[in-house]
Amino acid sequence: MKKIAKIAIILLVAVSVMYSLSQIFIIIMLSGIWRPPISQRKMTKLFEQDFEELLIVKNYLDESVYSDIVIHEYMDSDLMATMDENVAIDDPCVVDALKSLKKKRYSTIWKSSNTIEFQRWYNLDNHRGIVFSMDGNVPDIQFLTKLVQLSETDWYYYESDYNEWRLHNKK
Repeated sequence: MKKIAKIAIILLVAVSVMYSLSQIFIIIMLSGIWRPPISQRKMTKLFEQDFEELLIVKNYLDESVYSDIVIHEYMDSDLMATMDENVAIDDPCVVDALKSLKKKRYSTIWKSSNTIEFQRWYNLDNHRGIVFSMDGNVPDIQFLTKLVQLSETDWYYYESDYNEWRLHNKK
């Protein structure tokens, strides 16, 4: 009986240690320690490489009747979320472009206000990626801290950082 109790205690300790390590791993991944931020230079290069796919998706979203759209990396590539429902994407070229962008680790694509945003890197408080301004004005990105014009008209590299934004926008 004592032998069974010892084995049970050892198993319980092992499971607790493994659970703790998994939580630490998740925190490290979310904080970006193992995923360093993508640089402006690297993002500019990716923009040039991925431009055809970005343009296909941008054109589709720009022409959509929906004003607010989200496409997350974990969603099926033939779906987009609107304010009310998930809507099928009926263009196979767009679906293929989305599949490709997801493989290239674009995590979330948003259409909102005057903006179509292609998020490529994020952690808890920071986002970086490519953004298109649909009306030529400054894109509407929450906590925007850096915006740099790219080689194509109305396309930008962006960074948003809540903590930096908060420091510069105290009232």
